Amino acid sequence: MVDLSDIIEQQIAPERWGIKPPAALWQAAQSELTDGGDLETLALQAFAFARFRIARDLFIAALDRGTTSAFEGLCFSYTETQRLRTSQGLKELRDQVDRLCDGGAGLADLGTALMQLALAGETVEYADTLQPLIEELLTRACREGNRDAHLALEHFLHAQGRHRDAEALTPPPEPPAPHDPAQLLHDAAAGDATALERLRKVADRRNETFHQIGAAAFTGSPALWSWPTKLARAGAADLVEPLLRAATDSGDRQARQRLVSFLDDQERPPEAEAVLRTVSATDMYALNTLFHRLWPHRPRAAREVLTEAAQAGHILHVLTVLRPLIYGGRLPRDRRFAITAIRVLARLGYEPAQVQLARTLLAEADELEREKTPHHDLIARKRDEAHQLLRQAAPGHREARSLLGRLAEQEDNYTEAADWYRQAIDVGDYEMFPSLLQALRQGTPPDEDEVLYGLDDDGSLLPPW
Repeated sequence: MVDLSDIIEQQIAPERWGIKPPAALWQAAQSELTDGGDLETLALQAFAFARFRIARDLFIAALDRGTTSAFEGLCFSYTETQRLRTSQGLKELRDQVDRLCDGGAGLADLGTALMQLALAGETVEYADTLQPLIEELLTRACREGNRDAHLALEHFLHAQGRHRDAEALTPPPEPPAPHDPAQLLHDAAAGDATALERLRKVADRRNETFHQIGAAAFTGSPALWSWPTKLARAGAADLVEPLLRAATDSGDRQARQRLVSFLDDQERPPEAEAVLRTVSATDMYALNTLFHRLWPHRPRAAREVLTEAAQAGHILHVLTVLRPLIYGGRLPRDRRFAITAIRVLARLGYEPAQVQLARTLLAEADELEREKTPHHDLIARKRDEAHQLLRQAAPGHREARSLLGRLAEQEDNYTEAADWYRQAIDVGDYEMFPSLLQALRQGTPPDEDEVLYGLDDDGSLLPPW
Protein backbone atom coordinates (compact mmCIF):
# COMPACT_ATOMS: atom_id res chain seq x y z
CA MET A 1 0.00 0.00 0.00
CA VAL A 2 1.28 3.48 -0.87
CA ASP A 3 1.39 5.99 1.97
CA LEU A 4 -0.48 9.27 1.42
CA SER A 5 2.78 11.18 1.72
CA ASP A 6 4.02 9.19 -1.28
CA ILE A 7 0.92 10.20 -3.22
CA ILE A 8 1.51 13.87 -2.51
CA GLU A 9 5.16 13.48 -3.49
CA GLN A 10 4.05 11.85 -6.74
CA GLN A 11 1.97 14.94 -7.52
CA ILE A 12 5.03 17.14 -7.12
CA ALA A 13 7.65 14.88 -8.72
CA PRO A 14 6.21 12.09 -10.90
CA GLU A 15 9.70 11.23 -12.16
CA ARG A 16 10.34 9.75 -8.69
CA TRP A 17 8.52 6.62 -9.79
CA GLY A 18 10.60 6.13 -12.95
CA ILE A 19 8.91 4.18 -15.71
CA LYS A 20 5.26 3.28 -15.06
CA PRO A 21 3.67 4.67 -11.88
CA PRO A 22 2.72 1.73 -9.62
CA ALA A 23 -0.86 0.49 -9.59
CA ALA A 24 -0.90 0.97 -5.83
CA LEU A 25 -0.55 4.72 -6.36
CA TRP A 26 -3.79 5.01 -8.26
CA GLN A 27 -5.61 2.58 -5.96
CA ALA A 28 -4.57 4.49 -2.86
CA ALA A 29 -5.38 7.84 -4.44
CA GLN A 30 -8.95 6.88 -5.21
CA SER A 31 -9.62 5.45 -1.77
CA GLU A 32 -7.57 7.67 0.56
CA LEU A 33 -7.11 11.18 -0.86
CA THR A 34 -9.74 13.56 0.51
CA ASP A 35 -8.58 17.05 -0.45
CA GLY A 36 -10.22 18.23 -3.67
CA GLY A 37 -7.13 20.10 -4.83
CA ASP A 38 -4.94 17.02 -4.36
CA LEU A 39 -7.45 14.91 -6.27
CA GLU A 40 -7.55 17.39 -9.14
CA THR A 41 -3.74 17.50 -9.35
CA LEU A 42 -3.44 13.73 -9.39
CA ALA A 43 -6.26 13.46 -11.94
CA LEU A 44 -4.24 15.59 -14.34
CA GLN A 45 -1.26 13.28 -13.87
CA ALA A 46 -3.40 10.17 -14.30
CA PHE A 47 -4.58 11.58 -17.61
CA ALA A 48 -1.00 12.29 -18.70
CA PHE A 49 -0.21 8.61 -18.05
CA ALA A 50 -3.20 7.60 -20.24
CA ARG A 51 -5.19 6.40 -17.22
CA PHE A 52 -8.26 8.07 -18.69
CA ARG A 53 -10.94 6.35 -16.59
CA ILE A 54 -8.96 6.83 -13.39
CA ALA A 55 -8.54 10.50 -14.28
CA ARG A 56 -12.29 10.79 -14.82
CA ASP A 57 -13.02 9.25 -11.42
CA LEU A 58 -10.49 11.52 -9.68
CA PHE A 59 -11.87 14.66 -11.36
CA ILE A 60 -15.39 13.74 -10.25
CA ALA A 61 -14.15 13.00 -6.73
CA ALA A 62 -12.59 16.47 -6.68
CA LEU A 63 -15.91 17.97 -7.81
CA ASP A 64 -17.66 16.03 -5.05
CA ARG A 65 -15.40 17.83 -2.59
CA GLY A 66 -16.26 21.26 -3.97
CA THR A 67 -13.20 21.84 -6.20
CA THR A 68 -15.11 23.32 -9.13
CA SER A 69 -11.93 24.00 -11.14
CA ALA A 70 -11.68 20.23 -11.68
CA PHE A 71 -14.43 20.49 -14.30
CA GLU A 72 -12.09 22.26 -16.68
CA GLY A 73 -9.69 19.31 -16.51
CA LEU A 74 -12.55 16.84 -16.92
CA CYS A 75 -13.80 18.72 -19.97
CA PHE A 76 -10.30 18.82 -21.44
CA SER A 77 -9.84 15.07 -20.92
CA TYR A 78 -13.11 14.29 -22.69
CA THR A 79 -12.11 16.55 -25.57
CA GLU A 80 -8.63 15.08 -25.96
CA THR A 81 -9.86 11.46 -25.96
CA GLN A 82 -12.81 12.32 -28.25
CA ARG A 83 -15.22 11.07 -25.60
CA LEU A 84 -17.00 14.41 -25.90
CA ARG A 85 -18.09 13.40 -29.40
CA THR A 86 -20.22 10.58 -27.98
CA SER A 87 -23.71 11.01 -26.58
CA GLN A 88 -22.69 9.20 -23.41
CA GLY A 89 -19.67 11.44 -22.90
CA LEU A 90 -21.77 14.56 -23.41
CA LYS A 91 -24.36 13.30 -20.90
CA GLU A 92 -21.66 12.66 -18.31
CA LEU A 93 -20.30 16.20 -18.65
CA ARG A 94 -23.76 17.78 -18.57
CA ASP A 95 -24.58 15.87 -15.40
CA GLN A 96 -21.48 17.33 -13.76
CA VAL A 97 -21.79 20.90 -15.05
CA ASP A 98 -25.39 21.19 -13.90
CA ARG A 99 -24.35 20.86 -10.26
CA LEU A 100 -21.60 23.50 -10.31
CA CYS A 101 -21.87 26.88 -8.64
CA ASP A 102 -18.87 28.62 -10.19
CA GLY A 103 -20.17 31.76 -11.85
CA GLY A 104 -20.78 30.01 -15.16
CA ALA A 105 -17.15 28.91 -15.64
CA GLY A 106 -18.05 25.24 -16.19
CA LEU A 107 -20.87 26.10 -18.58
CA ALA A 108 -18.45 28.30 -20.52
CA ASP A 109 -15.83 25.51 -20.64
CA LEU A 110 -18.30 22.95 -21.99
CA GLY A 111 -19.99 25.37 -24.37
CA THR A 112 -16.64 26.51 -25.76
CA ALA A 113 -15.41 22.92 -26.21
CA LEU A 114 -18.57 22.06 -28.16
CA MET A 115 -18.27 25.26 -30.19
CA GLN A 116 -14.76 24.28 -31.25
CA LEU A 117 -16.06 20.90 -32.44
CA ALA A 118 -18.86 22.59 -34.38
CA LEU A 119 -16.64 25.21 -36.04
CA ALA A 120 -14.10 22.56 -37.01
CA GLY A 121 -16.84 20.46 -38.64
CA GLU A 122 -16.07 17.46 -36.39
CA THR A 123 -18.44 14.48 -36.39
CA VAL A 124 -20.47 14.00 -33.21
CA GLU A 125 -23.26 11.58 -32.33
CA TYR A 126 -25.64 14.42 -31.44
CA ALA A 127 -25.14 16.60 -34.54
CA ASP A 128 -28.81 17.63 -34.76
CA THR A 129 -28.78 19.23 -31.31
CA LEU A 130 -25.20 20.54 -31.25
CA GLN A 131 -25.86 24.14 -32.30
CA PRO A 132 -28.80 24.87 -29.96
CA LEU A 133 -26.94 23.14 -27.13
CA ILE A 134 -23.91 25.42 -27.58
CA GLU A 135 -26.12 28.50 -27.48
CA GLU A 136 -27.98 27.22 -24.43
CA LEU A 137 -24.82 26.53 -22.42
CA LEU A 138 -23.10 29.79 -23.33
CA THR A 139 -26.28 31.81 -22.73
CA ARG A 140 -26.67 30.26 -19.27
CA ALA A 141 -23.05 31.10 -18.52
CA CYS A 142 -23.62 34.69 -19.66
CA ARG A 143 -26.59 34.97 -17.29
CA GLU A 144 -24.28 33.94 -14.47
CA GLY A 145 -21.95 36.80 -15.39
CA ASN A 146 -19.21 34.90 -17.24
CA ARG A 147 -17.50 37.26 -19.70
CA ASP A 148 -15.59 34.46 -21.48
CA ALA A 149 -18.92 32.89 -22.38
CA HIS A 150 -20.14 36.20 -23.82
CA LEU A 151 -17.09 36.46 -26.08
CA ALA A 152 -17.45 32.82 -27.17
CA LEU A 153 -21.16 33.18 -27.95
CA GLU A 154 -20.54 36.39 -29.87
CA HIS A 155 -17.85 34.64 -31.93
CA PHE A 156 -20.11 31.63 -32.56
CA LEU A 157 -22.99 33.77 -33.80
CA HIS A 158 -20.73 35.78 -36.10
CA ALA A 159 -19.29 32.52 -37.49
CA GLN A 160 -22.82 31.49 -38.49
CA GLY A 161 -23.46 34.82 -40.19
CA ARG A 162 -25.91 35.88 -37.45
CA HIS A 163 -24.35 39.28 -37.02
CA ARG A 164 -27.47 41.03 -35.73
CA ASP A 165 -27.95 38.40 -33.02
CA ALA A 166 -24.31 38.79 -32.01
CA GLU A 167 -24.57 42.58 -31.84
CA ALA A 168 -27.77 42.32 -29.78
CA LEU A 169 -26.03 40.42 -26.99
CA THR A 170 -25.75 42.28 -23.70
CA PRO A 171 -22.33 41.74 -22.14
CA PRO A 172 -22.11 40.96 -18.44
CA PRO A 173 -21.33 44.00 -16.30
CA GLU A 174 -17.68 44.95 -15.99
CA PRO A 175 -16.12 44.04 -12.65
CA PRO A 176 -15.03 46.99 -10.51
CA ALA A 177 -11.81 48.42 -11.88
CA PRO A 178 -8.89 47.79 -9.52
CA HIS A 179 -6.71 50.68 -8.44
CA ASP A 180 -4.21 51.42 -11.18
CA PRO A 181 -0.89 52.85 -9.89
CA ALA A 182 -0.14 53.98 -13.45
CA GLN A 183 -3.31 56.10 -13.76
CA LEU A 184 -1.29 59.28 -13.21
CA LEU A 185 0.98 58.25 -16.10
CA HIS A 186 -1.96 57.54 -18.42
CA ASP A 187 -3.66 60.83 -17.53
CA ALA A 188 -0.44 62.74 -18.20
CA ALA A 189 0.03 60.98 -21.54
CA ALA A 190 -3.55 61.87 -22.45
CA GLY A 191 -2.68 65.58 -22.10
CA ASP A 192 -3.84 66.37 -18.55
CA ALA A 193 -1.56 69.26 -17.55
CA THR A 194 -2.14 68.79 -13.80
CA ALA A 195 -1.29 65.08 -14.03
CA LEU A 196 1.81 65.86 -16.08
CA GLU A 197 3.04 68.31 -13.45
CA ARG A 198 2.49 65.76 -10.68
CA LEU A 199 4.24 63.08 -12.74
CA ARG A 200 7.29 65.33 -13.16
CA LYS A 201 7.48 65.86 -9.40
CA VAL A 202 7.28 62.11 -8.78
CA ALA A 203 9.94 61.49 -11.43
CA ASP A 204 12.25 64.09 -9.87
CA ARG A 205 12.06 62.33 -6.51
CA ARG A 206 12.40 58.79 -7.95
CA ASN A 207 10.58 57.60 -4.85
CA GLU A 208 8.50 54.47 -4.22
CA THR A 209 5.52 55.97 -6.05
CA PHE A 210 7.65 56.45 -9.16
CA HIS A 211 8.71 52.80 -9.14
CA GLN A 212 5.12 51.65 -8.53
CA ILE A 213 4.04 53.65 -11.60
CA GLY A 214 6.83 52.06 -13.65
CA ALA A 215 5.95 48.55 -12.48
CA ALA A 216 2.30 49.05 -13.51
CA ALA A 217 2.97 50.95 -16.74
CA PHE A 218 2.22 47.95 -18.99
CA THR A 219 -0.15 45.95 -16.77
CA GLY A 220 -3.39 47.56 -17.92
CA SER A 221 -5.20 47.32 -21.23
CA PRO A 222 -2.90 47.13 -24.28
CA ALA A 223 -4.75 50.20 -25.54
CA LEU A 224 -2.89 52.17 -22.84
CA TRP A 225 0.57 50.89 -23.80
CA SER A 226 1.06 53.75 -26.27
CA TRP A 227 1.87 56.11 -23.38
CA PRO A 228 5.57 56.56 -24.39
CA THR A 229 4.58 58.12 -27.72
CA LYS A 230 1.77 60.17 -26.21
CA LEU A 231 3.93 61.38 -23.33
CA ALA A 232 6.57 62.60 -25.79
CA ARG A 233 3.91 64.45 -27.77
CA ALA A 234 2.68 66.03 -24.54
CA GLY A 235 6.11 67.65 -24.12
CA ALA A 236 7.56 65.18 -21.63
CA ALA A 237 9.91 63.16 -23.82
CA ASP A 238 12.54 63.37 -21.07
CA LEU A 239 10.32 61.23 -18.81
CA VAL A 240 9.93 58.35 -21.27
CA GLU A 241 13.30 56.67 -20.78
CA PRO A 242 13.33 56.85 -16.95
CA LEU A 243 9.85 55.35 -16.82
CA LEU A 244 10.72 52.64 -19.34
CA ARG A 245 13.81 51.76 -17.31
CA ALA A 246 11.80 51.66 -14.07
CA ALA A 247 9.26 49.37 -15.74
CA THR A 248 12.07 47.20 -17.13
CA ASP A 249 13.71 46.96 -13.70
CA SER A 250 10.42 45.59 -12.36
CA GLY A 251 10.80 42.65 -14.75
CA ASP A 252 8.11 43.63 -17.26
CA ARG A 253 8.93 42.01 -20.62
CA GLN A 254 6.83 44.46 -22.64
CA ALA A 255 8.68 47.35 -21.02
CA ARG A 256 12.02 45.77 -21.90
CA GLN A 257 11.03 45.41 -25.54
CA ARG A 258 9.84 49.01 -25.69
CA LEU A 259 13.04 50.23 -24.01
CA VAL A 260 15.15 48.38 -26.57
CA SER A 261 13.14 49.93 -29.41
CA PHE A 262 13.42 53.36 -27.78
CA LEU A 263 17.22 53.08 -27.51
CA ASP A 264 17.47 51.87 -31.12
CA ASP A 265 15.40 54.84 -32.26
CA GLN A 266 17.83 57.06 -30.35
CA GLU A 267 20.68 55.37 -32.27
CA ARG A 268 22.09 53.87 -29.07
CA PRO A 269 22.40 50.18 -30.06
CA PRO A 270 25.14 49.31 -27.52
CA GLU A 271 22.81 50.37 -24.69
CA ALA A 272 19.94 48.40 -26.25
CA GLU A 273 22.13 45.31 -26.38
CA ALA A 274 23.18 45.88 -22.76
CA VAL A 275 19.51 45.82 -21.72
CA LEU A 276 19.00 42.53 -23.54
CA ARG A 277 22.23 41.06 -22.18
CA THR A 278 21.12 41.45 -18.56
CA VAL A 279 18.38 38.83 -19.03
CA SER A 280 19.41 36.93 -22.18
CA ALA A 281 20.55 33.92 -20.16
CA THR A 282 17.01 33.33 -18.89
CA ASP A 283 14.61 35.18 -21.23
CA MET A 284 13.76 33.63 -24.60
CA TYR A 285 12.85 36.88 -26.36
CA ALA A 286 15.99 38.66 -25.15
CA LEU A 287 18.24 35.75 -26.13
CA ASN A 288 16.75 35.42 -29.61
CA THR A 289 16.80 39.17 -30.26
CA LEU A 290 20.34 39.63 -28.98
CA PHE A 291 21.75 36.62 -30.81
CA HIS A 292 20.41 37.78 -34.17
CA ARG A 293 21.80 41.27 -33.56
CA LEU A 294 25.22 39.73 -33.01
CA TRP A 295 25.26 36.91 -35.57
CA PRO A 296 27.10 36.66 -37.94
CA HIS A 297 29.01 39.95 -37.62
CA ARG A 298 30.17 39.29 -34.04
CA PRO A 299 30.31 35.50 -33.84
CA ARG A 300 32.28 35.33 -30.59
CA ALA A 301 29.76 37.50 -28.73
CA ALA A 302 26.90 35.50 -30.28
CA ARG A 303 28.44 32.25 -29.02
CA GLU A 304 28.91 33.76 -25.57
CA VAL A 305 25.23 34.60 -25.08
CA LEU A 306 24.23 31.09 -26.17
CA THR A 307 26.79 29.59 -23.80
CA GLU A 308 25.48 31.64 -20.90
CA ALA A 309 21.91 30.52 -21.59
CA ALA A 310 23.03 26.87 -21.81
CA GLN A 311 24.99 27.16 -18.56
CA ALA A 312 21.89 28.63 -16.92
CA GLY A 313 20.01 25.46 -17.93
CA HIS A 314 17.86 26.97 -20.69
CA ILE A 315 18.77 24.46 -23.39
CA LEU A 316 15.35 24.72 -25.04
CA HIS A 317 15.88 28.48 -25.48
CA VAL A 318 19.21 27.84 -27.16
CA LEU A 319 17.72 25.23 -29.48
CA THR A 320 14.87 27.57 -30.40
CA VAL A 321 17.43 30.19 -31.45
CA LEU A 322 19.50 27.69 -33.45
CA ARG A 323 16.72 25.88 -35.33
CA PRO A 324 16.07 28.65 -37.89
CA LEU A 325 19.74 28.49 -38.86
CA ILE A 326 19.37 24.82 -39.78
CA TYR A 327 16.28 24.96 -41.96
CA GLY A 328 15.13 26.87 -44.99
CA GLY A 329 17.27 29.06 -47.18
CA ARG A 330 20.08 29.80 -44.75
CA LEU A 331 23.74 30.19 -45.68
CA PRO A 332 25.91 27.06 -45.28
CA ARG A 333 27.93 28.92 -42.64
CA ASP A 334 24.79 29.41 -40.52
CA ARG A 335 23.81 25.78 -40.81
CA ARG A 336 27.32 24.56 -39.94
CA PHE A 337 27.43 26.79 -36.87
CA ALA A 338 24.00 25.67 -35.61
CA ILE A 339 24.68 21.96 -36.10
CA THR A 340 28.11 22.24 -34.49
CA ALA A 341 26.63 24.03 -31.47
CA ILE A 342 23.88 21.44 -31.11
CA ARG A 343 26.43 18.64 -31.46
CA VAL A 344 28.47 20.13 -28.61
CA LEU A 345 25.38 20.29 -26.40
CA ALA A 346 24.50 16.71 -27.33
CA ARG A 347 27.98 15.49 -26.38
CA LEU A 348 27.60 17.24 -23.02
CA GLY A 349 24.57 15.03 -22.41
CA TYR A 350 21.74 17.51 -22.89
CA GLU A 351 18.83 15.33 -23.98
CA PRO A 352 16.86 17.98 -25.95
CA ALA A 353 20.02 18.64 -28.00
CA GLN A 354 20.48 14.91 -28.61
CA VAL A 355 16.90 14.68 -29.89
CA GLN A 356 17.29 17.79 -32.09
CA LEU A 357 20.54 16.48 -33.58
CA ALA A 358 18.91 13.10 -34.22
CA ARG A 359 16.01 14.81 -36.02
CA THR A 360 18.47 16.77 -38.15
CA LEU A 361 20.44 13.64 -39.07
CA LEU A 362 17.27 11.74 -39.99
CA ALA A 363 16.11 14.63 -42.17
CA GLU A 364 19.51 14.70 -43.90
CA ALA A 365 19.34 10.94 -44.48
CA ASP A 366 15.87 11.26 -46.01
CA GLU A 367 17.10 14.06 -48.28
CA LEU A 368 20.08 12.00 -49.44
CA GLU A 369 17.82 9.04 -50.13
CA ARG A 370 15.74 11.15 -52.52
CA GLU A 371 18.77 11.89 -54.68
CA LYS A 372 19.18 10.07 -58.01
CA THR A 373 22.41 8.45 -56.83
CA PRO A 374 21.99 8.16 -53.07
CA HIS A 375 25.06 7.71 -50.86
CA HIS A 376 23.94 4.54 -49.09
CA ASP A 377 26.88 4.34 -46.67
CA LEU A 378 26.44 7.96 -45.58
CA ILE A 379 22.70 7.46 -45.17
CA ALA A 380 23.27 4.41 -42.98
CA ARG A 381 25.83 6.27 -40.84
CA LYS A 382 23.49 9.20 -40.26
CA ARG A 383 20.60 6.93 -39.28
CA ASP A 384 22.80 4.86 -36.99
CA GLU A 385 24.04 7.99 -35.24
CA ALA A 386 20.47 9.27 -34.91
CA HIS A 387 19.41 5.96 -33.29
CA GLN A 388 22.33 6.14 -30.87
CA LEU A 389 21.47 9.71 -29.89
CA LEU A 390 17.82 8.86 -29.31
CA ARG A 391 18.73 5.87 -27.18
CA GLN A 392 21.04 8.05 -25.10
CA ALA A 393 18.22 10.56 -24.57
CA ALA A 394 15.45 8.00 -24.06
CA PRO A 395 15.85 7.44 -20.28
CA GLY A 396 14.88 11.02 -19.53
CA HIS A 397 13.21 12.37 -22.66
CA ARG A 398 9.77 11.27 -23.73
CA GLU A 399 10.08 12.61 -27.30
CA ALA A 400 13.12 10.37 -27.81
CA ARG A 401 11.02 7.35 -26.84
CA SER A 402 8.22 8.39 -29.17
CA LEU A 403 10.64 8.85 -32.08
CA LEU A 404 12.24 5.47 -31.44
CA GLY A 405 8.77 3.95 -31.55
CA ARG A 406 8.02 5.58 -34.90
CA LEU A 407 11.35 4.46 -36.34
CA ALA A 408 10.74 0.89 -35.20
CA GLU A 409 7.25 0.99 -36.69
CA GLN A 410 8.67 2.18 -40.03
CA GLU A 411 10.78 -0.98 -40.02
CA ASP A 412 7.67 -3.10 -39.23
CA ASN A 413 9.14 -3.96 -35.84
CA TYR A 414 5.84 -3.53 -34.01
CA THR A 415 6.93 -5.27 -30.82
CA GLU A 416 9.77 -2.82 -30.29
CA ALA A 417 7.56 0.10 -31.35
CA ALA A 418 4.92 -0.87 -28.80
CA ASP A 419 7.59 -1.07 -26.09
CA TRP A 420 8.85 2.44 -26.85
CA TYR A 421 5.33 3.87 -27.05
CA ARG A 422 4.44 2.31 -23.71
CA GLN A 423 7.58 3.76 -22.15
CA ALA A 424 6.64 7.19 -23.50
CA ILE A 425 3.18 6.87 -21.97
CA ASP A 426 4.64 5.73 -18.68
CA VAL A 427 6.47 9.03 -18.30
CA GLY A 428 3.38 11.09 -19.09
CA ASP A 429 2.96 11.24 -22.89
CA TYR A 430 -0.71 10.27 -23.25
CA GLU A 431 -0.73 11.30 -26.93
CA MET A 432 1.18 8.10 -27.73
CA PHE A 433 -1.78 5.92 -26.72
CA PRO A 434 -3.25 5.65 -30.26
CA SER A 435 0.23 4.80 -31.55
CA LEU A 436 0.53 2.07 -28.91
CA LEU A 437 -2.79 0.60 -30.05
CA GLN A 438 -1.66 0.68 -33.68
CA ALA A 439 1.62 -1.06 -32.87
CA LEU A 440 -0.17 -3.73 -30.82
CA ARG A 441 -2.41 -4.34 -33.84
CA GLN A 442 0.60 -4.78 -36.16
CA GLY A 443 0.18 -1.43 -37.89
CA THR A 444 -3.61 -1.40 -38.17
CA PRO A 445 -4.98 1.99 -37.06
CA PRO A 446 -7.31 1.72 -34.05
CA ASP A 447 -11.01 2.48 -34.30
CA GLU A 448 -12.00 5.89 -33.01
CA ASP A 449 -13.88 4.49 -30.03
CA GLU A 450 -10.88 2.41 -28.94
CA VAL A 451 -8.92 5.58 -28.24
CA LEU A 452 -11.42 6.56 -25.56
CA TYR A 453 -10.53 4.04 -22.93
CA GLY A 454 -6.83 4.23 -22.07
CA LEU A 455 -5.04 2.03 -19.54
CA ASP A 456 -6.02 0.61 -16.17
CA ASP A 457 -4.06 1.23 -12.99
CA ASP A 458 -1.38 -1.35 -13.77
CA GLY A 459 -0.96 -0.21 -17.40
CA SER A 460 -3.06 -2.83 -19.21
CA LEU A 461 -5.46 -1.89 -22.02
CA LEU A 462 -8.97 -1.17 -20.78
CA PRO A 463 -12.15 -2.53 -22.37
CA PRO A 464 -14.98 -0.08 -23.15
CA TRP A 465 -16.36 1.74 -20.11
